[in-house]
Amino acid sequence: MIATFWRQVSVIPSCPEGMRNSGSRSPRSIPKETSVICWMFCERENSMSEEFENREQLLDEISSLRQRVKELEVSVASHKQSEERYRRLYDRMLHDEGMDGYAAINMDGYFRVSNAAFMKMVGYTAEELRGMIYLDLTPEKWRETERVIIQEQVLSENFSQVYEKELRRKDGSVFPVELRTYLIRSRNGQPSGMWAFVRDITVRKQSENILVAQRDLSLALAGTKSLQDTLQLCLDTAIQASGFDSGGIYILDSRKKSLDLACVRNLSDEFVDSINHVPADSERARVVMAGSPCYLEGADCDGVLKQEHFVREGIKSCSIIPISSQERIIACLNVASHVLEKIPPYARNALESIAGQIGLCIQKAQAEEELRDSEKKYRQLVDFLPIIVFECDKRGNITSTNRAAFKAFGYTQEDLGPGFNALQVIVPEEKERALHNIQRRINDEDVDTIEYTAVRKDGTTFPVRILSAPIIRNNKAVGLRGAIIDMTEIKLARKALQESEERWQFALEGSGDGVWDWNKQTGEVFYGSSD
Repeated sequence: MIATFWRQVSVIPSCPEGMRNSGSRSPRSIPKETSVICWMFCERENSMSEEFENREQLLDEISSLRQRVKELEVSVASHKQSEERYRRLYDRMLHDEGMDGYAAINMDGYFRVSNAAFMKMVGYTAEELRGMIYLDLTPEKWRETERVIIQEQVLSENFSQVYEKELRRKDGSVFPVELRTYLIRSRNGQPSGMWAFVRDITVRKQSENILVAQRDLSLALAGTKSLQDTLQLCLDTAIQASGFDSGGIYILDSRKKSLDLACVRNLSDEFVDSINHVPADSERARVVMAGSPCYLEGADCDGVLKQEHFVREGIKSCSIIPISSQERIIACLNVASHVLEKIPPYARNALESIAGQIGLCIQKAQAEEELRDSEKKYRQLVDFLPIIVFECDKRGNITSTNRAAFKAFGYTQEDLGPGFNALQVIVPEEKERALHNIQRRINDEDVDTIEYTAVRKDGTTFPVRILSAPIIRNNKAVGLRGAIIDMTEIKLARKALQESEERWQFALEGSGDGVWDWNKQTGEVFYGSSD
């Protein structure tokens, strides 16, 4: 009976101490906050006294009741604190612009409530939003996607997974957001609206775009074949990733310390003519050689953008980003905008990231360009030589030769293609000796006999002298590089000289006169024989 009575009592403070022995049954003199339980206790005092023979048992029950009441008081206080924290969090969520956006709509799509952060994102006031539906802020391309998410996730599961879309600001600009939508139900369980946390992910998307641009640039640079292609690709990537609309890349003359414009995009010819060379003693050259990025925008440009040619071109802002490789300045990336007066942080990050990536690529492209120029000059020089110049691998297969070889042997360039062996131009009886000498020269051994009889395409022969040296790559001999001298004229000259000397000797000996010859340089004297 007593246990049932205490379970029916609501949450209240403890009973006043003076009530226990008062014997009064009237609740009128009891304080309001304790009147209910004390009144019930007084009404049942006589009956409980009859039910409990032991007075101490009654006091124990009263003590238990007080303990329970105290516990409930603590619970109520904790609940109030929790509600207060929730209220403060809710108020902060509504008014703190630094938090994620929050917005709630009814089932017709009209905004019911939104916080300061959301209003800052979209540029509308609370009053303006209450007259709009969420589709007014959603670009057309995202509407069907979001309709499917609401239908298949929110209405069926009471919430959606995190998804991305875009919102349109009051000024018409579009920006990316990440959100999660929850369903609101009425007391009878029917859907009455939806609410969502909305996060502006513009900065994250910009960072992702920079990484994608760097990845694509790395892949594209692998396929470039010239310095100009490399520079143009780097410039286009920088312009696209930063949101600028024009620019150029200067190459540093390491000897003169001046800068020359190597490639340009979306700038007038008149403006390019005025900036295509930067002298070493100019302020711009000193800025580049200092190695730190420089951003010129609006009133902070120190007058540079106010110069006549910048004004005529309509440049609003520009950046000067030194490009280095192996801690050495080699170039300069300049990008500009005809629209932006301020350079946003993401654009600066994009430009500096790309400039840091392309330094080694530009240096490599420069080295390859210089190598191609050197090879071109070498080829031109070799083709002008009157003697045959060749290269072959370790098996004697011809890998390169000059025009003199085509003329001397009667072959065409197609004839001397892959697989043509040097032994094919040596008469059969000398091939074994030639092959042996090839192997010895690859091992960098001296060869005594280097003269052979060569055979032309038409089968005619002529004497040649071959001079060669091993080709070394990665400390290994991979073939021979050498020259072939046609000895025909030399042989004929030697023969004519020998015949002339023989005739002269025969004439002297037959004349019977005393003849002598004095070599002034060596001091030797030759005496002709006489009888």
